[in-house]
Amino acid sequence: MAGSRIWDFYAPFYDLFKHRNRSADAAIYRRICTVIRDRDVLEIAAGTGELARSTAVYARHMVAVDISEGMLARARAKGGPKNLVFRYGDAMDLPFGDAAFDVVIIANALDIVPDARQVMREIRRVLKPQGILIAPNCLHTDAGDSNLLRLAALSGMRFARRWDETGYRQFLQSCGFQEIGHQVLKGALPLMYIECRRQEDRKETGIGDERKQP
Repeated sequence: MAGSRIWDFYAPFYDLFKHRNRSADAAIYRRICTVIRDRDVLEIAAGTGELARSTAVYARHMVAVDISEGMLARARAKGGPKNLVFRYGDAMDLPFGDAAFDVVIIANALDIVPDARQVMREIRRVLKPQGILIAPNCLHTDAGDSNLLRLAALSGMRFARRWDETGYRQFLQSCGFQEIGHQVLKGALPLMYIECRRQEDRKETGIGDERKQP
């Protein structure tokens, strides 16, 4: 399976897979609620919309996009706050103008998308000056649930990249983003929560190393 078809296949039981990391997700959602308050927010690769539904009420407006119509159908069926909209969107060619959002969220997708650097270019494009990127991602370490990863591989999921903590931070920096703060959270798969700004935004404001934790 390729492209959106594999995610259409996963849609009916995607939430069961995600719930293996429920405690880590809850900590991430709490932090996101404080960052997005009264801001215009985009979530990329929203899946069935759990993150968006859990946090959107704190935003001024949130758009959650996914490339899979199967995922979007389930997300819409579950509903959400009135300020939340689910719509089709390709992470590598986002259907939005430049500088459209105060915050962009992409969770557990940069290691799966075909061209992560193109996705990062699109994120840079749609972020407003001084905007924040929130990019939690699972870490591929010995601490992860090998059976869970094996099941994902057998069902057709392919990880294009397998980052550890250092490798993921270096990747984001190489794409022109400067870290604000991060934390590694335990779960069936270890997760790193990280917030960044574009490097030029931090230079303009003189922002220091603000350690923000979930």
